[in-house]
Amino acid sequence: MGVQQPTPIPWPLSSFPGTSGQESEGRLINVYVEPLGELEQKKFKWVRSTGLSLFAATANSGYRGGLIVDLLSYECWAANASTVDAGGNVVDIGAFPGTQKVSIARNNAGPTPDVVAVDPGTGAYVIGSAPVLPASATATIGGATFNAADVITIDILNPALSPPFPVSISYTVVGGDTAATVAAALNALINANATLIAANVTSTVLGAVLTIHHQGTIGNQTYLVGAVTTGSETITFAPTSGDLSGGQGTFGAFSGIPTAYTGQGAMSGVANSVCFQDGYLFFTFPGGLVFATEINSLLMNGLTYITVQAKSDVTLLRGIAFSGLLMLFTTGSCEVWQDAALAAPNFPYSRLVVLETGLIQSAAIAGFETGFAELLWVAQDFGVHWMTAGALTQIKASPPDLDLLIEAQVRLGNTLEAGAYIIGGKKFWALSSPAWTWEFNLSTRKWTERWSLTPAGVYGRWRATGGHPAFGKWLMGDEQSGNMLFADDTNRTEAGTPILYRIESGPVKKFPAQQRVARADFDFVVGVGQAVGSVTTNVKGSVAGTGGVVRLTVATTANMSTNDEAIVSGVTGTTEANGTWPITVIDGTHIELQGSVYANAYVAAGVVIDLTSPPNAQNPQVAISMSKDGGQNWGNPLIRPLGAQANVLRSRVSVMNMGLSGTMGCRWRLDVTDMVYASFLGATQSSDIRMVGS
Repeated sequence: MGVQQPTPIPWPLSSFPGTSGQESEGRLINVYVEPLGELEQKKFKWVRSTGLSLFAATANSGYRGGLIVDLLSYECWAANASTVDAGGNVVDIGAFPGTQKVSIARNNAGPTPDVVAVDPGTGAYVIGSAPVLPASATATIGGATFNAADVITIDILNPALSPPFPVSISYTVVGGDTAATVAAALNALINANATLIAANVTSTVLGAVLTIHHQGTIGNQTYLVGAVTTGSETITFAPTSGDLSGGQGTFGAFSGIPTAYTGQGAMSGVANSVCFQDGYLFFTFPGGLVFATEINSLLMNGLTYITVQAKSDVTLLRGIAFSGLLMLFTTGSCEVWQDAALAAPNFPYSRLVVLETGLIQSAAIAGFETGFAELLWVAQDFGVHWMTAGALTQIKASPPDLDLLIEAQVRLGNTLEAGAYIIGGKKFWALSSPAWTWEFNLSTRKWTERWSLTPAGVYGRWRATGGHPAFGKWLMGDEQSGNMLFADDTNRTEAGTPILYRIESGPVKKFPAQQRVARADFDFVVGVGQAVGSVTTNVKGSVAGTGGVVRLTVATTANMSTNDEAIVSGVTGTTEANGTWPITVIDGTHIELQGSVYANAYVAAGVVIDLTSPPNAQNPQVAISMSKDGGQNWGNPLIRPLGAQANVLRSRVSVMNMGLSGTMGCRWRLDVTDMVYASFLGATQSSDIRMVGS
């Protein structure tokens, strides 16, 4: 048989696993493709997907979603809401019932916005708001004489809660009463009245002056009217009108603990989503109702609502503010509404158009986050659909392999969740189920599978969940802990855990069957090893940490791990930090020096050098395997070096004498697990050991 010239091995640009290995045209696992030069040149590199770094450590679990609000990021976990600041410091807000993925929105109320999160199973909760100050008015009791049997009455009115208002508080004068004793008696009656207690109306007394407070569940719209039915006693109000004005009452007495929100009773049932646009918070309900608040407020008129009714056999799942429009996704359609500037109590928007593409599950949509501006979601056809800001046209973005996987998970009753992030100028959209994660690169329109190593030592779905911008990063939850992570393209790990870099080729069909595969050459970027001491970071501050040890604020903890040995030098002020220490990684910008004792305030400068090289990072390797039966079985991997740092004497990685090619064409698998930069440029196989592919 003649010598076969070097034959290019076909590598996929998207992952195509097929229903069985025999159908596969190649797979990309934790690998995405970037063009080299112009796209029409058809030159590409296959690089490792972005790593994950620790941003904040928490004791929570079951991440549900978050949103940046000024200088704090509001984050939700199972049964909990907390805030996280730019330094990764976590402060508990309180119990937030539920475990499902939330929608979360804020308004532009000042100086402190209202923040509302909605769990589809437990409804709407306010998790952030300005402290609500009570409105108040005074009623001063006066008169020259107080005659027994005279009746003094204060009528407390509230138009928003009528009935049971008005409430009349009456006191019958007894012998010996004075202005002060009458005021004290009225105070006791007000504080004991069940209707007033339910409406958060209370009072205090000082001498003859009765001060009535309203902690406003209905916007502090309580009014006082005094009446003396008999005798010469008097009641003087301040303000003169008796209006309990001057407070900041909104939805209720928010004291910093997540508080159920019903729009002052305007909304009944359990809301399943919230979004914000044009000053309004919009709340949706499964039956099709959509309520709007007043502008930049949590006040709500019970008549300010609409019903989505283009179709009757659907469930309203989610309201999404996108591209200046309100998109109301049902299980079978999407009603698009636009701001019509209609005055209250009218609903402020009017319907623009109805799209025939619905949403399959409430959490299977992402990309509306600020700065992303690309909306992708899973529709009722089990496909991923893509809409760009500024247009209502959409395209189907998912390949058939992913459509089949989605359908299987939905039929099993499993939850789909979507997330988005931006890294290195590229936008990525990820879709996860309990069994898998697929990721879409919007720049190249190509798909990658994402796997994470679990604590059990097996690979499962990607550990990152969600995704929203905050503090110049894209924050995500961690499925394997309660920690906050962020996408970090300088980190070759997932919070210290190795990332499998795997590429599987399609079958080499142009190479004759039963011909010797004398060699295969793989064009990797080599010399990527990580020398000891190459992981460095600058010190930016210090405080006393756990148990009084030195806690350093550093530029980044990427590629550092707890118990690594590090040398600290050049710190002034906290000079006790200088030296060699085992470290504890606290979050993305903090480490503690084990065994140290904090004594002096930080002044300036300092460098930390991590002396512990990750496993095999100094001399990284690639494992090369071949299959001759269409990917059903793989041969034992051959281990080849990728080169120590800057060692580029060889430009290719090669394997020799791989036997005869199979009738189904050879398929190749490349695996890299070492924590280094991994980039692959292509490969060939040849029947002549002397013929090296270009």
